[in-house]
Amino acid sequence: MIMEASVCICRQNTLEELTQVTGKSLLSMAVFVGKTRLIDNFVIG
Repeated sequence: MIMEASVCICRQNTLEELTQVTGKSLLSMAVFVGKTRLIDNFVIG
């Protein structure tokens, strides 16, 4: 089972949280797969 723990999109340079993707942004995610927490970041835009 996969459960979302946290998802955030922010400006790549300042880490200011965004409501929509504008230019280069950072997508940060944390999810649980069973009891294991996985964290990753992706540059998008």
